[in-house]
Amino acid sequence: MTNLISEAIALLGTASLPPFYVNTNDLPYRDGHPITVFANCSVDGYSDAAAPDFVFNGWFEAKFADFDAKAEAIASASASAPHDDRAFWTGACENAARADLVRMSAKHPGLVHAVDARSNYDRDTGVYNGRFKPMEEQAAEYRYMVDVEGFGYSGRLKLLLHAARVLLMVERPYREYFYGDMEPFRHYVPVARDSSDLLERIDWLRSNPVRETEIVREAQHFARTALTRKAAIEKWAELLDEHRKAGGKLKSGVEHLPRTGGNFVSAPS
Repeated sequence: MTNLISEAIALLGTASLPPFYVNTNDLPYRDGHPITVFANCSVDGYSDAAAPDFVFNGWFEAKFADFDAKAEAIASASASAPHDDRAFWTGACENAARADLVRMSAKHPGLVHAVDARSNYDRDTGVYNGRFKPMEEQAAEYRYMVDVEGFGYSGRLKLLLHAARVLLMVERPYREYFYGDMEPFRHYVPVARDSSDLLERIDWLRSNPVRETEIVREAQHFARTALTRKAAIEKWAELLDEHRKAGGKLKSGVEHLPRTGGNFVSAPS
């Protein structure tokens, strides 16, 4: 995080900024602070301002050090037709939304392949042991990618948008800084928090191959434009300048992620 921030300050061309906090947890602070707190995500009722996270500078647990190279690897690996026609997700199944997805997979294995990776996760070292399938292999193999948040926000979301695969995004309360620029059924396909409409979304995509291609194209254009390391540094510079103009008391200003699932956002005809 400090690498990104220091480069952003250099981009601003100033060494004079009011003090601020950086919350590196997966969740914003519940309690307010008298000065700006930048965080990995923003949540309704919290004052933390969402900012680009550490993933843009590499992700030790996911075994990569160069964000842009990883994004390009995911895009290149998924450029060809998938080997598997299902929707895929894997991760540590430690919240209700992920558990619902794994149960959906067990009931409908022909449409969804969701894998609980807890047995391969070593809490002492913070890494996955055994067979580790990187995101580019996942994107190369499966037709659709599913994203569900973990303890807070989802660090992999920004990478999956680079894939030549439709992203099925499960509803969540946690909003990263770029959420306000994303549109359902343009950059991703929304899924209810309990995955109850996931099969319906998959069926809609299979029945609308033109829309599937359009969504992939829009998502990749957005990712290549807004979700790069350079763009993340520029966003940090913008946020730090807003922090300065706010007298060191910048509050969350991220737009709300559109509600998904149920009667909130339905698939277009």
